[in-house]
Amino acid sequence: PLGKTVDDILNIGTNPLLLGSVSLVTFAIAELVGQKKVAVTAGTMLEALFLTETLTYGLKFATQRSRPDGSDNLSFPSGHASGAFALASVATVLYGPWVGLPAYALASLTGLSRIDSNTHFASDVAAGAVLGTLVGLGMARFHKREFSKWFVVPTAADNAGVSFVYSF
Repeated sequence: PLGKTVDDILNIGTNPLLLGSVSLVTFAIAELVGQKKVAVTAGTMLEALFLTETLTYGLKFATQRSRPDGSDNLSFPSGHASGAFALASVATVLYGPWVGLPAYALASLTGLSRIDSNTHFASDVAAGAVLGTLVGLGMARFHKREFSKWFVVPTAADNAGVSFVYSF
């Protein structure tokens, strides 16, 4: 077992809302200071995370699978795993294996912690890992090729929505 402390740290540190917030702030700061590659990476991560979590929660509501701990939260697939693997995939495509392998190791540890803490079944984590990896790879390859200046980002002011952002 990983232990309660490790499970708690990974639960908080890889929460999709925290990952999205960090990606958004990083994107904004990188744009302001002219760090284009960092901005493209953070924007791609935000976009991949947004699409991954949208699909994840769609599947959660479609399957209505209960968690192994009996809590009221839906289980299939794991949002922590899908988000972590989406970001690891983006890191791998944009920065190569020296960044990607540790990112995948952290994503795997996140998945294991979800099983260890009895909040997800192994199949929840596996499905989240596959979903996140596919979306992350797709988004990163899309932006790496030719559309590195266009992003789809979630917005929340008076209403929740989606914005298309052009980085120049």
